[in-house]
Amino acid sequence: MRVEALSLQEIQFTYTEYSQALYQSLLRIGLSFPIRVLHDQEGYHCIDGHKRLSAIYDILQQNPKERHFQSIKAINHGNARTQPPQCLQNHH
Repeated sequence: MRVEALSLQEIQFTYTEYSQALYQSLLRIGLSFPIRVLHDQEGYHCIDGHKRLSAIYDILQQNPKERHFQSIKAINHGNARTQPPQCLQNHH
């Protein structure tokens, strides 16, 4: 897993209804926790954070230069790295 900074246009998500409290919180604080995405050859797909991205989409429609959302922090689950097998690890 890796944390990446993405633009909203790079992330494929399903627009979802959200609460006014979420909208106001994002305006006040910004994105506190990264969304979760999966990266493959077709791009970045949201796997957790559809409501937050929907609210960010609406915020950016009203104010395209909103500084909190010029880059969105996302945890990319599409490039998970594992340790090499024991036989390939450095033993000294």
